Amino acid sequence: MDHYLGSLLPRIDQFTNEPVPPKFAQIYIMDPEMQQRAERRRGIFADLESGTLLDIEHMMAEHNPFARQFLNYAEKVRADRAEGKDVVDLVYRLHENKSNPRTHNLPTVSEVGATLIEDGNLDSPRDILLWAKDHRLLRLFETNPMYDPLQYPLVLPHGDLGWTFTDEYADNIERRSKREMSLREHVAYRLFQKVDDESALHQGGRLFQQYCVDQRAKCEQEQLRWIASNQAELRADQYRGVPDALLNEATTVLNEGEGLLTEYDRETGTLQYPDGDQRRPDHFLNQIGKRIVLPSTHSGSPRAMYKSYQDSMAIVREYGKPAVFVTMTCNPTLEEIEEKIPEPNQSAQDRPDIVTRVWQQKLAELLKDLDEGVLGRVMARIYVVEFQKRGLPHAHILVILADEDKPRRTEIIDKLVSAELLDADVNPQLYKTILTSMMHGPCDADDDHQVS
Repeated sequence: MDHYLGSLLPRIDQFTNEPVPPKFAQIYIMDPEMQQRAERRRGIFADLESGTLLDIEHMMAEHNPFARQFLNYAEKVRADRAEGKDVVDLVYRLHENKSNPRTHNLPTVSEVGATLIEDGNLDSPRDILLWAKDHRLLRLFETNPMYDPLQYPLVLPHGDLGWTFTDEYADNIERRSKREMSLREHVAYRLFQKVDDESALHQGGRLFQQYCVDQRAKCEQEQLRWIASNQAELRADQYRGVPDALLNEATTVLNEGEGLLTEYDRETGTLQYPDGDQRRPDHFLNQIGKRIVLPSTHSGSPRAMYKSYQDSMAIVREYGKPAVFVTMTCNPTLEEIEEKIPEPNQSAQDRPDIVTRVWQQKLAELLKDLDEGVLGRVMARIYVVEFQKRGLPHAHILVILADEDKPRRTEIIDKLVSAELLDADVNPQLYKTILTSMMHGPCDADDDHQVS
């Protein structure tokens, strides 16, 4: 488990020359299986082959340019033990929230995920702290090209530099009137495995999963940071504050100064004044500080979701109600996925880059089949892709059919939707597909024979 605090080394404000107060935790990279094994990992490296670890140390010392300049954690642990200090295991545990089991329950698969603070905490950049051989403490931010090779030395053993603002395209070409490569483009290049490339990164297993999650979080933070610093270019001042506030049910319009001193009771419609000068952490915090407007072009922002909803409603008004609801879930045992995983000890879980590429192609084929009329003449369709807590992408598709093709009779509906097992001798492939991909169970803990 990696634990990211805003900074362990206080930053000095460039204007006041005073230390900036430490920030709270911003991001956790967690691995459920590693949490479960924490109890038997009391001794550092106790369950690993000492010979393998020694080979890794020799390899890093020979090939990694940073290994000769900085102390590694094993050296720090050995030094602490020699001085009689205790080595502490920190475990980050998630507990299910009983208020809404469909939203706040734990994932049902073992995979790496990231927990981000809701507000993004853009003013506190991500960084790592390094012990130099001369015992100096150095601090590197995520925009430093040495951040990635120092954060992931095992999957980037040769110290390949990461992204920074000044990275340019090869041969000084321009794309979209710029020469500098974006962080997202750099990560996409890293994740695309080259022909005959024995990439340690793609063989990293859990470390590769953590790398993918970490890079996605970095891209999100970088996009949000760009939006925050380019509000004028986005013409954020043109957004009208009152209509935007009224669209948010959690927003209450108060007189000047009242937001910090009062609470609004929606049931009684009155302002409640707390006793004395007691500070409340939830006093209209969304009205404190500078307002950052996320444009509708930022995926996942309130405006993007609201715009998609409005577009969907406009389609329904024009073409009518959907007639068919289609769902599609990625199958990790697809032949196209398994044949592209070269390592025999790897599974689909270890190669999210391959899984998502195959999924995107399969989804495109399904949408093409629908558009070509496999269920009838399509007037319009709406779909959304989500990653469920089972760890795989999943699509919900609403299809609006022409009036003459809408299923209205039971025999037509039975042709579209079937809840029966076919004859294994007549349709063996379809029978196997239904058993492996369209059934799960038992649904009732008291009845092992119930399936759905």
